Amino acid sequence: MRAFVGIPLPPPGPVERLLDELRESGADLKVVAARNLHATVKFLGDIADAQAPIILERLRAARLPRDYAVALEDVGAFPDWKRFNVLWVGMKDRDGELAKTFVQAEKAFAEIGFIPETRPFSPHATIARKRSDSGKEGAKEVLSRHRNEAFGDVQVRGPVLYRSTLTPTGPVYEVVGEAFA
Repeated sequence: MRAFVGIPLPPPGPVERLLDELRESGADLKVVAARNLHATVKFLGDIADAQAPIILERLRAARLPRDYAVALEDVGAFPDWKRFNVLWVGMKDRDGELAKTFVQAEKAFAEIGFIPETRPFSPHATIARKRSDSGKEGAKEVLSRHRNEAFGDVQVRGPVLYRSTLTPTGPVYEVVGEAFA
């Protein structure tokens, strides 16, 4: 199964409106469905189905932070505004719970053979991916209107293990198990 550990994010109304604006921008984007909004903690890639219980056991033993608030703020693009491939909403980690989750999860994964991430943790939720450059300026206009915007706080329960199935209409995410169960 193709898998990752992420933190589901219930989108506040302003983020849902942003997603709608991106859909209507004329840009050739694959906009994330609101129900799929999440912050990725660790992309695992293809794993054997039998590894899922082991991963969940390790995550539960790591006692990752749970039941805390994060602020969704600002918008941005990877690799940059001019050549974007991915659009995102930033996450403000007021109490350090997201950073703590990342550090503790990385340690738990290293113990079972996953290669640690070398890039610094940058908490964000992907909101769209570019399919082509067609209409790209429309997406940039939407993002410009929302730069430095505070979209609101969301309460998160904690990380979950997701199965990701790629389809022609976009990925389908299924929760395999919760790290806080």
